[in-house]
Parts: sequence; C-alpha cells; structure tokens
Amino acid sequence: MQQDQPLKIIQLTAENVKKLRAVQITPEGHIVQISGPNAAGKTSVLDAIWYALGGGQALPEEPIRKGAAKGEIRLDLGEMLVTRTFTHKGSYLKVMNKEGLEWKSPQKVLDQLLGKLSFDPLAFARLDEGKQRELLLSLVTIPLSYEHLQRLSGIPAQENGDPIGAMNAVYKTVYEQRADHHRNAKRLEAVVTAVEIPPGMETVQPVSAAQLLSERKRLEEENARNDGMRRELLDLERSHEGLKERKEELEQKKQDLLQQLRETEDLMISTDSLIGSSREELLSAVSAVRDLVDHDLSEVDTRIAQADELNRIAADVERRRGLEEELAHEQKQASECTAKLDAIARYKTELMERTDFPVSGLDFRNGKVVYNGVPVSQASTAEKLRVGMAIAMALNPRLRIIRIEDGSLLDRESWRVIEEMARQGDYQVWIETVADEPGQGIYIYDGQVLGGNGSQEARQLSETLPPESFPELDSPSDSMLM
Repeated sequence: MQQDQPLKIIQLTAENVKKLRAVQITPEGHIVQISGPNAAGKTSVLDAIWYALGGGQALPEEPIRKGAAKGEIRLDLGEMLVTRTFTHKGSYLKVMNKEGLEWKSPQKVLDQLLGKLSFDPLAFARLDEGKQRELLLSLVTIPLSYEHLQRLSGIPAQENGDPIGAMNAVYKTVYEQRADHHRNAKRLEAVVTAVEIPPGMETVQPVSAAQLLSERKRLEEENARNDGMRRELLDLERSHEGLKERKEELEQKKQDLLQQLRETEDLMISTDSLIGSSREELLSAVSAVRDLVDHDLSEVDTRIAQADELNRIAADVERRRGLEEELAHEQKQASECTAKLDAIARYKTELMERTDFPVSGLDFRNGKVVYNGVPVSQASTAEKLRVGMAIAMALNPRLRIIRIEDGSLLDRESWRVIEEMARQGDYQVWIETVADEPGQGIYIYDGQVLGGNGSQEARQLSETLPPESFPELDSPSDSMLM
C-alpha cells in the first residue's frame, strides 16, 4: 500500500451491531447524510465506523445487537479492508490489503491512520481551553527563537517545547515588572508631592551649626580682647592723670621743699622720663583703641537661629531631589517594560503570521486558542465547524473520514462550510440527521437501509444473509484479539 494514498470508505457493511440489523452503504460524493427517526440506528451507523477503526476504548461494553450471537463490521477503504467481528467472548480484528495480504498487527496499522480527535470536527470546540491549545500546538510548528525573545524581553526564556507557554511566561514576567514600576512610581509621586519646599528656596544648601557656633566663639573672643584693650586704656588714662596730679602736688610743695630740691629735681627728672614713656604708651593705646571695631553678633545669632530650619529645608530639597530621581528611574523602567511588551506582542504576531495553521484566523491569545480574535468555545457553530473541520483534516491526513453528529441542528451556513471544506480537502463527511420519512440521504429505519444510496445493496444483503447466519470463524491469533 502506498504510504501517502488517501483513504475513504468505499463501502460499509454492518450486521447485528448496536441497533443495526444489516446495512450495506456505498457512499457517493463528499457528504454522506445518514437520516432517519430517533432510535432507528443512525448513530449506530456512524459508531460502526469508529468501532471498526478505533478498537480498545472505542468499543462499547455490548456492541452486539440484542438477541444476536455475533456482529460484524466491514469497511472497504480501497487500499485496505477492515473487518471487526464481535462475539460474546470479545472482538476480533482483521486488516488486509487489496492483494489479500493480512497485517500481523492490525490495530497498530489503524492507529497510525486515526487522528487524536477521532472523526468529529466539533470535538475540538468541546475540549477545554488547555487541551485545545495543546492539540493545536501539536499540529503546527511555531518558529520561536528563544534567543530573540530573550533579547526583546531581557528575561531568560525556558525551552520546554511549548513556545506559546514560554512567550506567555516571559510576557507575564515583564508585565509584572512594569506593574511593580508603576506602583513604585505612584508611591513616589505621592511622597514627592508631600515634601513642601518654601518658594525661592529650591536651591538652598545645608549649613553647619557647629561652624556657626565656632564662628560666634571666635567673634566673642575678639570682642573680649577688645574689652581688655579698652580696660588697659582706661588704666593708662587713670595712671596718666594720677601722674599729672602728683606733679601738681610736687609743684605746690616746691617752695616748701627747697631744701630738698636736689632730691625733688632728681625725682622730677625721673618722673618726666616716666611721663614720656607713659605718653608714648598712651598715644599707642589711643591709636589702637581708635581703630577697634566691635562685631555685631545679631547677624550670626540670626543665622544660628535659622540654621536648623535651613538645614531642614535643605534636607527636604535633597530628599525631594533623590525621590524625583527615583521616580524618573521607575517611570523609565516602566516605559522600557512597555516597550518590551510591545516588542514581544509584535514578535508573537509575526510568529503567528509565519505559522502554518490548519485554517486562517487561528491564533493563541491569553493561553487560549482563538479564531478571528474570539475564543473557539465562544465562536458560532459555523466557525466551530470550520476550525474543527480544518483540525480534523490535519489530524487525519490519510484517513479522510469525518463524522458529525446532530446534523439536524446545523443551519444553512454550517452545511455550506462543511460541503465547501469537504470538497476542497477531498474528505468524506458522514452526517447524522433526524427525518421521519425517506428522501434525505441514506434513510435508516429499524436498523436497516430503506432509502437513498445503498438501499438496493441493503435489500440484497438482508435477503441473502439473515442477521444471524454468520459463517464460522477460525480461532483468531493472539495478535488479533482486541
């Protein structure tokens, strides 16, 4: 068998399976409509296809029609013939190619043909969002460059085989970083506003109270020295006046002390010498005192009194400057995070454009699979069908059989989508609909085909092969026991 040869049902024969008595259907075209009243066996026809191919968990506990001893399903797929036989002991599978050669591991051959969603295109929409995402990721190749993502975001991206998950994790990290920066910026804005600076003092610098006190002490010491010099001057003035008074007294006594003139004259000479020296000291002291300038302590006292307030304001200025720098930093970091988020989003859009999705319009967003921007679970029935059909086709590239239940619930647009995609992809779509009378598709009534394509074959089969007239089967090998 050619490995790339597509397979569709050429003929389906089922006997004593679920509600079916004996049916033989030779489908025509891309749409195979199975119609009939409720509980007539329509679903059993579609189930028979799945029982024949799926095996294992696909089989019900009681596949044989009530009252029958055996049941059998035969699927002619053109390149192979699948026969599954049911007895009350179990089910037996045989897969042969068109040359009549039998495969030793028949179920393994069929498993390689079956997609993960069986045949039902609406099964994808019924999956939870995580399963939808996982399944679609298994179908497409997203050309994510982890190095490029890290360059865009500054965040190491973990290569875990899930490119969308990796991008979401990086995006979430950058988003949270930006949120942190925004919170910090908002907090700092409030703190900056609370720091009030008096008008005109935005550039005030702090002063040293210790230096001001030291300056005041120095000025006090200079004032004390000035006071000392003034006291010395006063002493000199008093001494000088005393000498003059003494001279006057001596002059008055001169007449009385003529006999002591010699001693007195010597004393006067000595006194004159002292007066000369005293005059020089007096003149020098007068000159020095005249040049003295006392310091006004009120100005430095005012500055000392204002030092604490100035220092408080200066500290507020410095604190506000630091807060404004920190605020600017947080705002810059937030802007950089926004730029990173935008870059990641653009890169994600670019990757989606380069990804070969089963149908145009599919995308991954917020951990969900979306179609034309809307989560698949929220899409219209026609949109769900279009997405499901495309995915079912991608999952079943060789076995081109698709099953749709509840076809009666589909509107005209949904039917148009199914027919269009089945024709374009060359798939065979089996649809179950409710009908009270023949006239729509292959009509099933009481487990048999009563009208539509395949009805003549069904009548011939029921006449020549009664439901319970099965040939005896050879004991199956262990490899065939399912």
